[in-house]
Amino acid sequence: MLKTLEAVLAILLIATVFIVFYQTLGPLPDFETIGWKIIGYNNLKTLDRNLGLRQEVQTGNTSAIIAKIANYMPATVNYIVSICSVSCTAPLINASRVISVSYIIAGYRDNYNPNQVILYMWSKS
Repeated sequence: MLKTLEAVLAILLIATVFIVFYQTLGPLPDFETIGWKIIGYNNLKTLDRNLGLRQEVQTGNTSAIIAKIANYMPATVNYIVSICSVSCTAPLINASRVISVSYIIAGYRDNYNPNQVILYMWSKS
């Protein structure tokens, strides 16, 4: 009788482990958009390290920023750049998946003027 009780407890314990660990936890992340985020952030960071981003942000020249990162963005991705200070309004983009990457700039040279550079990306198809 004791061995039967021990076997039932073992089965219940194993079943509980399977139920807890193998239940559905939600959808898997979209690995393509995760790659877009990494590429977008690295582009902004590289542009900042090469001293090309801060001056463009200071003057508000988003077209120059777009031109500088154009060669490094995936061909399947549309993107725009927005520069704002404290609060930013999202642009109206007609796409099902829009990914954004924020990069904060404290200023340019001796001019302290914090701004946020937001790179919005979405699929062309």
